[in-house]
Amino acid sequence: AIEYLERARHRDPLSALVAYSLAHVYAQAGRMDEAYTEIERGLGFGAYESLLTAEAVVVGFASGNPDLVVKWVTSSIEQEPTSRPVNGAMLELFGDRDASLRRLHELYDADESGFLHDAIAIWATYYGDHDLALGALSKVSLPWLFWMPSTAEIRQLPEFKDLVQDFGLLDYWQEYGWGEYCRPVGIDSFECNE
Repeated sequence: AIEYLERARHRDPLSALVAYSLAHVYAQAGRMDEAYTEIERGLGFGAYESLLTAEAVVVGFASGNPDLVVKWVTSSIEQEPTSRPVNGAMLELFGDRDASLRRLHELYDADESGFLHDAIAIWATYYGDHDLALGALSKVSLPWLFWMPSTAEIRQLPEFKDLVQDFGLLDYWQEYGWGEYCRPVGIDSFECNE
């Protein structure tokens, strides 16, 4: 994907969609500096700002740089106000792990719609509460967060395998083939990489 998207960038250097897509695959490949550069480039085009900002949040969390986390989460609230309940609370409590986790648990317990579970999973992972992260991930509608750089530790937990099976991914992979994140081990088991 990187090779093709770099060619697309060369052919259409002013495409914000290409910038977003390339930033995304750079981040997935662990190439955070290149992802960040591509995000910054794409934001200059005035299109797909919410997607680019969301990808910047992913890069910020994966980088472990608190300044980037605060910068991009603040920007994401402006771009996507629906993220405010979780992200706003986490910014107010930023750096206070215990208070942040208490608030995340409260939000998780109160969120009957499941709409906040993506953000809860990201923050729970950031603060190292794997049980809360797994609980939130089990309630998301799409498993895209499973493969984010910031959830690499979660993918190594035995409970993650249950989560993947509950989403039906094991059956899918066995029928249609395995992707790059997980591979078969024996007949009915698998392992996922970081």
